[in-house]
Amino acid sequence: MHSTAKEQERAILVGIYSDRDAIDINASLDELTELAHTAGISVLARLTQSRPAPNPSTYIGKGKLDELAELVDLHDPTIIILMTRFLRLKCVILQVVLCLL
Repeated sequence: MHSTAKEQERAILVGIYSDRDAIDINASLDELTELAHTAGISVLARLTQSRPAPNPSTYIGKGKLDELAELVDLHDPTIIILMTRFLRLKCVILQVVLCLL
């Protein structure tokens, strides 16, 4: 029998913050986790980085990008969810770098 059930989305949350936002980052990611669960998305891992601004070419720094790639290999997410207070996101760059397209 063929199953018509939709596969549950699996996500890694990535948040960057400035030093002045450091106190709020865990609470913000907790809230984003709850929103993801409400949308039927399973959160597999969370990654944070303190930066004054996003890296213009990769959004997060090279070291964190390597760490994210390891998490992707380990958890096999279907999506990466970015949490930021910065307006310009680099989602496409992250998808290309991590081969998620």
